[in-house]
Amino acid sequence: MKTVLQGKMFKVLFAVVLCFAIVVGLFPASNHSMVAASEEPLIVMLDPGHGGEDPGVVRENNEESAFNLKLAEACKAELATYDNVLVYMTRVIENDISTYERSMYAKQLNADVFVSFHINSYSNASVGGAEVYVPCGNYRPKLATEAKQLADKILNNFAALELPGYGLTGDRLKNRGLKTRTAQDVRLQYEDGSAGDYYEVIRMGVRNDIPAMIVEHAYITNAADLKMLQDDAALKKLGQATAKAIAAQYNLKKTGNPLTQPVQTGQTKEVFLGKVPSAATMGDAPFLLTATGGSEGGEYVYYTNNPKIIRIEGNKAYIVGAGEAKLSVTRYGDGTLTPRSATFSSKIVVSALKTQLQLSVVENYRAQGKQTVVLECKMAQVSSEQGGRPQGTVTFYRDQMEIGTAQFGVDGTCKIQVPGLNPGGATFTAHYTPVDFDGYEISDAQLNYTVVENTATPIPKPTTLPITQSPQEAPASLVPTGTPKSEDGGFVKLLGSSPMLILLGVGVLLVVAAIIVLIVCRFRGRE
Repeated sequence: MKTVLQGKMFKVLFAVVLCFAIVVGLFPASNHSMVAASEEPLIVMLDPGHGGEDPGVVRENNEESAFNLKLAEACKAELATYDNVLVYMTRVIENDISTYERSMYAKQLNADVFVSFHINSYSNASVGGAEVYVPCGNYRPKLATEAKQLADKILNNFAALELPGYGLTGDRLKNRGLKTRTAQDVRLQYEDGSAGDYYEVIRMGVRNDIPAMIVEHAYITNAADLKMLQDDAALKKLGQATAKAIAAQYNLKKTGNPLTQPVQTGQTKEVFLGKVPSAATMGDAPFLLTATGGSEGGEYVYYTNNPKIIRIEGNKAYIVGAGEAKLSVTRYGDGTLTPRSATFSSKIVVSALKTQLQLSVVENYRAQGKQTVVLECKMAQVSSEQGGRPQGTVTFYRDQMEIGTAQFGVDGTCKIQVPGLNPGGATFTAHYTPVDFDGYEISDAQLNYTVVENTATPIPKPTTLPITQSPQEAPASLVPTGTPKSEDGGFVKLLGSSPMLILLGVGVLLVVAAIIVLIVCRFRGRE
C-alpha cells in the first residue's frame, strides 16, 4: 500500500513540475529574452563623410570624400560576410547630404550603431595616426560607454595592422586614442541643459539614442599617412579592421548564412531649396517652403540649424525667435535610395519685435489691517500665436526695491501679489530680461498707485497667487487625463504587474500544493 501511494505521490509531483514548466513558457522573464529569441538583425549605418560639392580636406588633388567612400565600402563588404547584420550607407556616390540628415537617415532605418568615416588634417605635417571622436557622455552616458568600447576595438585593430612601405613608424598606424569635444553654443545643449557634443552626427546620434562616432583614419597632411591612403589595398585593410571591430562588439558570427544586403542607389539630380525671405521680424506670418530636384518620388524634408529661431512643421516655417538661422532641404526616398540635400542653404535674419510692458492692478483687498494688491503685466503688442510668448523673466519693483519675479503664462500675462501696503503712494515698475534668441525687445512699464483707507466690508477673498512669484504651470505629464484605469485585485494586485513576480507567486503556490499532497499521501500510508 505504501509503495502504491509513493508512486501516486511521484506522479502528482511530476504533474506539478510540468505545470510549473508550462507557466514558465507562458511568462517570459523580460523583454530582452523576447528580443533575443526573435534574433532581430543588427542594423549598421556607415557614413562616408563629405561628398558632392563638399570634398572635405584636399591635398595634392586627393579629396577626403573619395577616401571616405572607399573605406566605408570595404567595411560594408566585410560586414556582409557575417550573419544577422544589415549594413546601410548614408551615401553611395559623390553627392551632398547634410550631417543632420545623415543622422536622421540612421534614425529612419532604426540603426543600432553609426560610424562616420573621415580623414584628418593639421598644420603640423609631422602629426599622423588614427583617432576616434566619441560622445562626451553628458547626456545618455550608456551610449558613450558603448561607443568608447567599439572605438577602442577599432583603434586596436588599426594598430595591429602591418602596413609596410609607406614610411609609417614601425610600419604601424599610430593610435592617437579616443577624443571628445563639446560645444559652447547654447543652441547645441542637450535636453537636460548639459553641453552638447560639438560634431552634429555624434550629437544627433545621442539625441536619437544611437551610439555614434567619427573615425579619423589618418592625417592627409602627413606624408606617410597620405601615401598609405593612396593605396586601395591599405584602405581595404582599414575598412575590414573596422568591420571586425563592429563584429566583435556585437558578437556577430560567421556560419556561411549571411543576410541579403540592401542594394542602395544615390540620387543623381541636384536638390534646390525654393526662395525664402532673407530678413523677417518676430510676429511675421509663417511662410511656405518649396524645393525642386532630386530623384522622382522622394519626399522633401525641410530643416533648420536653429529651431529656437525658426520652427518647421511640414513645409511651413514659423518665426519663434530673433537672430540668424539657416534653412535647407533634403529629398528622401525609401530605405534603399540614399537621401540628397540641397547643395546650398539659405540664411534668414530675424529681428526682435519691439513692444512695451503694461502694468495694472487687477485686485486689491485688506488683510490684517493692511492692503494687498495683485499686479498684472502684459505686452502692448505680441507676436502671432505660432511665435509663442516671451521666455524671459519679468522683475517687479516697488519704489525701486525688487519684490519678485514672474514669467508669462499661456495667456500672455503674468501676475504678482504685493501684501502689506500702508495708505499712501507707491510706484511699481516691471522690467523684462530676455533669454538667448528671444524674439522680443520689451520696454519697462511703470505704475503710480495710491493706497487709500478702505473699511468696506465684507473683505474680498484673498487671491491664491503666491507672494513674489507667478503661479507655476503643472507639467503636462503630471496632469491626469481621461478616466483612471481600475486596478487589478486579489493576488495579481499583491504581486504587482511584473511578469517575474507573477511567475514567482505561481511557483510558490505550486510548491505549497505539492507539499500538501505529500503530507496527505504519507498520512494515508500510515492508515
